[in-house]
Amino acid sequence: MMFSNNVQRFVVFLSLLTVGSIFASCSKGETSEQLVDSETSLSFAVENLSEVADAGVIKGNETAPAETPDLVPVSGNVGSTTRATTKKSVAAVNTSFVPAAAAIVGEAREVVGDGYDAIVTLTEEDNTVKSASGRFINSKVSSAASGSTGNVAAAMTSGNKYRVLIYDNNDNYVGTIDATSGTALSPAFPVFKNTTYKWYAYSYNSQTQVPVPANTANPTITTTAGAAGLLYDSGTLTTVAGSNKISIVFEHRLASIAVKVDTRGLFTTINSVAGTNGTAGDLRSGTLNLKTGVYTNTSANTTKSDLLDWTNAAAATGDSVKVAYLYTSGTTAISNFKVTLTNLKVNLDDGSVRNFDDKTFTFPTSFTPQLGKRYTATITLIESAVEVGGVRWARENLYYRAGDTGYRFRNRSSNIYQTNVADLTSTTEFFSFAALTSSNSATPAVRDICKLAFPKNTWRLPTPAEQQALVNVSTNTSSTPYRVYGQSSDARYASWTYNTSNEYGTVWTSFMALGRRAKGSNTVENYSRTSNSSGYFWSNTFVQGTTRAYYMRVDVFGTANSFNNSTVVASQIEDDNMRYGMNIRCVRND
Repeated sequence: MMFSNNVQRFVVFLSLLTVGSIFASCSKGETSEQLVDSETSLSFAVENLSEVADAGVIKGNETAPAETPDLVPVSGNVGSTTRATTKKSVAAVNTSFVPAAAAIVGEAREVVGDGYDAIVTLTEEDNTVKSASGRFINSKVSSAASGSTGNVAAAMTSGNKYRVLIYDNNDNYVGTIDATSGTALSPAFPVFKNTTYKWYAYSYNSQTQVPVPANTANPTITTTAGAAGLLYDSGTLTTVAGSNKISIVFEHRLASIAVKVDTRGLFTTINSVAGTNGTAGDLRSGTLNLKTGVYTNTSANTTKSDLLDWTNAAAATGDSVKVAYLYTSGTTAISNFKVTLTNLKVNLDDGSVRNFDDKTFTFPTSFTPQLGKRYTATITLIESAVEVGGVRWARENLYYRAGDTGYRFRNRSSNIYQTNVADLTSTTEFFSFAALTSSNSATPAVRDICKLAFPKNTWRLPTPAEQQALVNVSTNTSSTPYRVYGQSSDARYASWTYNTSNEYGTVWTSFMALGRRAKGSNTVENYSRTSNSSGYFWSNTFVQGTTRAYYMRVDVFGTANSFNNSTVVASQIEDDNMRYGMNIRCVRND
C-alpha cells in the first residue's frame, strides 16, 4: 500500500455529500434510536490536499547550481588548463546534486559501479507552520512564474480511502465512517444536536481501506514498516441542528524515505528497476493509539523491505528518474542507510537494453528519522570513464539532441554505430569549435559544452596536453592499455583498450575516424568506410586573436582489413578552422 508522492501534512476538508460510502455500527448495548436525529447529521467532502512540490527532482536537463558560461581566459582556453588525476572529493560533488529547498543529511560521494559511477545524496524536507487556527499546515506555496518549489494545492486522488471513528463525549464508541474520495456520501451520518462528539480519522492515502480496530474502546492500528504509510488527525465537535462540517488536517504519522534512481547521467531511460532497503532492522513497525495519536511501541523489521510501485518522479524527467517509498515509525538513529538495486535495466539509444548487476549503495551518514518528515535518498548514475594516459576519457562522443536541448553521449562504446554514420554525425555529432549546437550555421563560441552534459560540470573538454598523453600510449599490445587500429562496419578507428570486460563489453575507448563536417554545410570530408579515413576531435584551446583552434586527428590508412601508416596526431591547428564541424570526446572534470 503506497500513498501519493508526498511526505508532508495535507489538509482534507470534510463537508456535505462528497466523499463516499458510509456505514454506522453501534457498540454492544446501544440501539439505533440513540443515533437518530432527523435534523442533525455529520456530512463530509474532500475539497483538496496540500502536495509537496518535489524539490528533490532536478527538472529537465538542469542541476543546481546553474551552470555559468566559461569566460575567455587570456591563455585562449575555454576551460581549465590544469587537471588533477584524483577523483572528486565529497565537498566538490555536493552542490551538483543537492536540491535548494532541502537540507543535507548525508553528503554526496562518488561510488564506482559496474560500468557506471554514482552520486548518492540524502536530503531532508520538512516545511510546516501552524495555521491561524493553530493546526499544522504546509508553509510554502509554489509559484509557476518564479519557478520556486514547495507545497501546492491539488485534488485528492479519487478512490483513495480513509476512515473516521466517532465517540461521544464520554468516550463511548458511536460508529465509523468508511469514506472514499470522489464518491458521494449517502445518507449522511445521523447524530444528536447540541452534543459533543470526538472523532479520529486515519488513512493510507491509497485505495486500500484501513481496518476498523478490533477493540473500539481502545482503538489502535499497527503499521508495517516498508511500503505503507499512515495519515492521522483527531478533534471534537459540538453539533448544531442541520449539517455539521468537519475540517480534517491529516498529519503523517510515519517518516518517509523516497528512493530515487536517476539515469540521466547514463543518457538512458529506465526499463525496469526493483530493490530493497539494504539492512534489516533499519525500518520499524509500530502500534498507534488512535485516541492519543502516539505510538505505544515500535519494533525493528526482521527482514528487508521491498521498494514497490516505482513511478516517474516528475513529468519533466519522464522515465529517466524513478521513485519508490519506504516508511518507518522509528525515531532512532539509522547509520549508513543502504539501498540495494536489483533488476536495473536501461534502454539504450540503439533500441537494446543494458542489464546491470545487483548493487548496494551506502549513504555515508547517520540520521534520525522524525515522524512527518520526508527523506530523499537519490542515486544518480553517471556514465563511467576509461582512464588512458592518466586521463579519464568518456567512452563515446558527445552529441546534441535538439528535442530537449540535451548534450548526451552515445550509448554504444563499441565501434559500431548501427546507423547511417554520415547522416547521423553530420546533423548531431559535429560541432564548430565550442558552438552551443551541432548546426553547421552555429557560431564558434568560447563555452565548454562538455560541462553541459548531465549532470552539469561532471565532464569537460580535454586540453591539448591530455590529447597528447592519449596519443603517447603505446601501440604495443602487450602493454596495458594499448592502442590498436581497426575497421568496423561503419568506420575505421583507433582504440585504446584493456583486456577486461563489464556491462559495456570490452573496456575500451574508441575514436572513430568519421571525418569532419565542411564549413557551413553538412558535407562530410575525409571519411571512408573502406579506404583512408580521418577523425577530428576538438580540444579546449584556441589561438587568442585568431580563428584557429587545437584539435586531435586520427588517421587510419590502408585497404579493407589491412592497415598501414596509421597515426594519431595531437595539437593540430589550421587557419580558419573553427567553423569546421569536428567530434568532441569529453574527459571527467576531476
